[in-house]
Amino acid sequence: MSIKRAVFFVAMAVFIGLLFAPALLWSAPATPTGQRLRELADARGLLIGYASRNEFYQLSDADQYEQTASAEFNILTPENQMKWDHIHPERDLYNWESDRHVEFAEAHDMQVHGHALLWHEQNPQWLLDTPADQLEGVMNEHIDTVMGHYAGRVQIWDVVNEAISITTVSDYRPTLWYDAMGPAYIEKAFVRARQADPNAILLYNDFGAETINAKSDALYAQMQIWLANGAPIDGIGFQMHIDADVFSNYSGHEFEPYQSFIANMQRFADLGLDIYITEMDVIIRNPFQYRRQGEVYREILERCLAQPACKGFQTWGFVDKYSWHSEYEPLIFDNTYAPKPAYYTLQYALNTLRLQAEEHDAASGVTTYDPFIGDVDQGDWIRFDNVPLNADYTQLRVRYAKGNETTTNIEVRLNDLTGPKIGEMTTVYTGDWNAFVEKTASIQSPNGANTLYFVFTGDYGVGNIDWLRLEKGQGVPSTPVPTPDQQGNLTLEAELPNSSFGVQLYDQFIADVDGGDWLVFENFDLGRGYRRLRARYAKGNDVEGQAEVRLDSLDGPAVATLSTVNTGDWNMFSEGATGVVDAVGVHTLYVVFTGGGGVGNFDWFRFEEAVAEATSTPTLTPTLTPEPTATLTFTSTPEATATSTPLPDDKNILYLSAARNGRVDGVSFRDEDIVGYDVVEQQWRMVFDGSDVGLAPADVNAFEVQADGAILLSLNKSVKLADLGRVDDSDIVRFVPSILGVNTAGIFEYYFDGSDVGLTTNGEDIDAIGFAPDGRLVIST
Repeated sequence: MSIKRAVFFVAMAVFIGLLFAPALLWSAPATPTGQRLRELADARGLLIGYASRNEFYQLSDADQYEQTASAEFNILTPENQMKWDHIHPERDLYNWESDRHVEFAEAHDMQVHGHALLWHEQNPQWLLDTPADQLEGVMNEHIDTVMGHYAGRVQIWDVVNEAISITTVSDYRPTLWYDAMGPAYIEKAFVRARQADPNAILLYNDFGAETINAKSDALYAQMQIWLANGAPIDGIGFQMHIDADVFSNYSGHEFEPYQSFIANMQRFADLGLDIYITEMDVIIRNPFQYRRQGEVYREILERCLAQPACKGFQTWGFVDKYSWHSEYEPLIFDNTYAPKPAYYTLQYALNTLRLQAEEHDAASGVTTYDPFIGDVDQGDWIRFDNVPLNADYTQLRVRYAKGNETTTNIEVRLNDLTGPKIGEMTTVYTGDWNAFVEKTASIQSPNGANTLYFVFTGDYGVGNIDWLRLEKGQGVPSTPVPTPDQQGNLTLEAELPNSSFGVQLYDQFIADVDGGDWLVFENFDLGRGYRRLRARYAKGNDVEGQAEVRLDSLDGPAVATLSTVNTGDWNMFSEGATGVVDAVGVHTLYVVFTGGGGVGNFDWFRFEEAVAEATSTPTLTPTLTPEPTATLTFTSTPEATATSTPLPDDKNILYLSAARNGRVDGVSFRDEDIVGYDVVEQQWRMVFDGSDVGLAPADVNAFEVQADGAILLSLNKSVKLADLGRVDDSDIVRFVPSILGVNTAGIFEYYFDGSDVGLTTNGEDIDAIGFAPDGRLVIST
């Protein structure tokens, strides 16, 4: 990420790091809220753990590392210190530094997962030089010694790690063990491990075999052979190293890898094996993928919890800076130990019970598809046996699609079709039989195992049902409910809906938006109401299109309708605004797109001009400045008539314009804005809102705040300004403000015409503006 060059204080470098620190992009509290993961996992009978850093006790932040680990997890895996090169570095020497991991676990009531007795990597040179005819004896002696040393203290062992080839999936990986003993080495290793510690759980561990694919097919075939030959294998470890760009999809139910993971777990469970997620991490490539990362973590944990054979869920570390892929921020805590969205999605998954509709134990009338049920009419039902209910489950959440407008319901009943009704939800028209949404209703759940019936009533066409969740509390943490910013505005990030139909969700905007598509945002508090809706969008055609905001359903009352116009290109974002009427209180908001194809690519929707609570003695005196001045001022509210607040001493303000959109301490900014940091008040504020004065299509490339409060600006592209006409990227304009802040106003003046001194038009940008001691202008291109 690059910050556009500008002339400002050297100290600004400190604040650039602060501004773009990842934690600020989700405004995480420094410590987790809610129950700790291990408390929730203990209640579900699940092991939840992490890979323990080498020599963690010598880290500069060892106290914080240990406090976080012991609070959050009930099992650990020494990341490297039980591998051959650490624990058995010389033929006749064992290094028991790994004792520190075991002692830490015992001191904090945690289990230990040993990793790994046999692997093709991290082997000492003496082992690689050992003659092939001696390797079986060396293997046996190593297993006996290491497992014997930790007998009764290490509960789980990865006996063999990554033995199936990643290039020729039908064959074993060529390793020193395979070369010496052939494929029988795996069975021999497990037999020896059982003898060394009969009470330990013995796993085969591998990567890339989590879903049904060529490698997992080969592993499944070999596993049947190993078991048939008497290998005492208790379970399989799926490492689960994931790329968020590959193993994720917002549309949920139809995403094949998750369904494939479910089926893959089941076929190994059918062999009598337990399932462990052993090394999960999810790499991302930019800080706008934290939501996507969290969704992947949640989806995998939910699938594990739904599979009775899945006994453990471990991440390969827990704090990003100590990850083996730290540059990709793959874990659930950031570098400062602040919990990321992924932490809260795990917390949510442990707090909920997910029932996949097509995986019912019995049904009547419905058609079971993969992965949902359809043809659901009045009188049909599905049944789930031995559901572990909890009185803390207070909400039912259902993901469904409904293509008609009949009146239909889902009843939740205990133990019989006519048993006690603990909840009911009405299903409403969603626009199409493939337009899946989420809807909630209250329930009253008992404690203990019960049979649950979901009985469908009303008329025909209740809906296609994907899943049903029982939740503690409200809301999904990966899609947080927006709260007002410092100006009182409420922003809906278009790419972060609770549900959507038709649109393509990217990391910073939505695209492929056509008439009939829609977004859903739950639990949106409009307070006493707003007067204006603003949207940032790009549109490359002249087709008529609108974005309607409706309350509580697709055909609910429309409170705002914004027409979109051609902005010049699908990547040329601009802003439009419209009025808002009759929108107060808490609602589920439906953004419904109408018109033809190509309504626009949308970045965000923002409710502005909040209706203030009436007072008997108003204190704001309307003041408008009709003539532009160079006095630097801020508006403290989005009302153009509010009294302006003077800027504090300019020496205390550090100014910044960024190359991309962002948010810091509640202040949202775009690439055409300038923000300031008051080093005395330690507060960020909007200084110059470029969209208010026609700069939305461009970026501020460089700027200089002058002593009289005027601002010199250069832009990254040619743009038409109301006062001047077309301004090139090789020019400098002077903005003389009448108001600065969230309602920026003023006039532009030409200051420097780059073409007059030989700068190339429409291509040679001015990247820095400054002044020599004698007052002459200095630029960099």
